[in-house]
Amino acid sequence: MTERERAMACGMTAEEAECWELTVSLARHWFALPNLHEANDHEVVHAIHVIQNKLLSRPTYRQYLELDQGT
Repeated sequence: MTERERAMACGMTAEEAECWELTVSLARHWFALPNLHEANDHEVVHAIHVIQNKLLSRPTYRQYLELDQGT
């Protein structure tokens, strides 16, 4: 299963799955660069995880909003 397929199986839209793929590509490219400072890797991992957590929360929040429509 591809990154996109896994993301969409979790409820992401095609656009959200594309963003997910971009974060994966960003991480892959970042860690291929020469390390200029030891703190950079930790900071970049944290930044990528913030974006990924926002993306992962979108399907759940969308469902929450849909459920709220019925009350």
